[in-house]
Amino acid sequence: MSYEGEQMGKVNRRAASGVLALVLAIVVLAGACSSSGDSSATSETDAPSESSAVNRDGTLKLGFDMTGNGTFTWEPGFNTSHSSMDPLWYFVYGRLMRATEDGSFVPDLAESVTVVDANTIEIKVRPGQTWHDGAPFDAASVKAGLDHNLATEPASSGFTEPFYAPEGGVSVVDDTTVQIKFPGGTAASWYDSFIAAPPTTITRPGTYSGTPIGAGPMKATQYSPDTSLSMERFDDYWNADQVGFAGIDIVHIDNGSPQSSTAALQSDQADVVTFDTTQLAALSGALKPATVSDPTRLMRMGLCKRDAPLDNENIRKAISKAIDRDALNEVVFAGTAEKAVQLWPEDNRFFNPELGDELDYDPEAAKQLVADSGVANPKFDLYILDNLGLPDTATIVEAQLAEVGIEANLIITPDLPGQFLVPQAPGATIFPATQNAGLLKLKDFNGIGASNLCSWADPAIQALFDQISQVSSDTDEAQQAWWDVQQIYADETLGVPLLFGSVVGGYNSDRLVMGGVYPGGLYVVPDIYNSSMAG
Repeated sequence: MSYEGEQMGKVNRRAASGVLALVLAIVVLAGACSSSGDSSATSETDAPSESSAVNRDGTLKLGFDMTGNGTFTWEPGFNTSHSSMDPLWYFVYGRLMRATEDGSFVPDLAESVTVVDANTIEIKVRPGQTWHDGAPFDAASVKAGLDHNLATEPASSGFTEPFYAPEGGVSVVDDTTVQIKFPGGTAASWYDSFIAAPPTTITRPGTYSGTPIGAGPMKATQYSPDTSLSMERFDDYWNADQVGFAGIDIVHIDNGSPQSSTAALQSDQADVVTFDTTQLAALSGALKPATVSDPTRLMRMGLCKRDAPLDNENIRKAISKAIDRDALNEVVFAGTAEKAVQLWPEDNRFFNPELGDELDYDPEAAKQLVADSGVANPKFDLYILDNLGLPDTATIVEAQLAEVGIEANLIITPDLPGQFLVPQAPGATIFPATQNAGLLKLKDFNGIGASNLCSWADPAIQALFDQISQVSSDTDEAQQAWWDVQQIYADETLGVPLLFGSVVGGYNSDRLVMGGVYPGGLYVVPDIYNSSMAG
């Protein structure tokens, strides 16, 4: 059965490797953006019926990569791989507000969060809460956590720094009340983007080595770096009665080996795993697919627009028009993705109807653009991460570009940051489909992040960024500003949107009642509030 969340109100979509985690981090994936402009997520799972036998005292065995390719950490403020770690951070630390699968926000450690005015957000913490070791979790804890995240957030990530003052922005009003000040009038936009996202994860500074201590729904009982993690339900958590598992044991699976995920599921070593679409055919009987579709997971081609031939707008647009996205979706992703021709999907209010499919597949127009460019035999290097189905994607893109007279020289690498992103080498890359919603979409071609290839600067985009950051995402002003952004994006072909991707995995329906999925991250993770072990 499909779980479809129609977009109503604010939506949280958290937009991580050396290889996987670092690349997705540098892409400023994820961390976390939410906006009522984000479209609904859909998960393909089995729905629990009223007659389903469930066991809330069972322990889930969750397949997860415990290494994160060197960036696995319990320190949200220091690490930029927000998407890869997000579910585990939530389980242990909780969140001020929690994003649900339908995209809405619900109170969690905060009893309420209110946008008081353009410059002020007020947070009311639930009274009587504690950390897992019994220490009080209060307004002072929230201030310390937010100040810590802001102080340790890498400057290149841009998750929190632009939004509130580095000093004096967070103040304690009383034991349960915190206020955040936004001198630039960005309170509403900050709420949309971050209130339920990893950058606002509240941690206790200094507790990032050894077994982590949090205030969330699951208490870590054993942690061995790169190897294992065990958690049990925290009975003093305010919403413990709604948590569907007595425990969660992480089963380490190398994310670069999808066959290992399938083998762990088939041998009952894990109850739920994440893999790529090549493994779907291996599922049978009680082993069911779980496909989490999220239109904010945009796979796109990033272009260094500094050097020839990619400094030529006609060549850039020809690249976009040469790519058959429907074929790419079917051949590489088994139809689990959705064609992307703008930064937002067609059913989203930020999709520009006047712009339409200007960047979509049109090989004849692509050939004409190449001819009009004045560039003879255009050729560029295309750096590709050796993971996540990207080499297969690049091979198809290479062939399609050749058909319109453009040569892409594929360079497959396990170290995309070292070879391409950090040295700002000429050429292009294909970024994997990571959650990168709201204002974070603009980081790919504006700002200081490494995903803004060759440090492209566009004053018009920056002005629109500033405009969007000062209004709520459900306003007409935000909609018009996004339409303007996408017009510039298409006119100059600042990047090439390819597909809105999915997270794909499988689970054992004899053991796990999968009522829904955690709405963020790079893994298929059951929603602990409507899933449980089978009775």
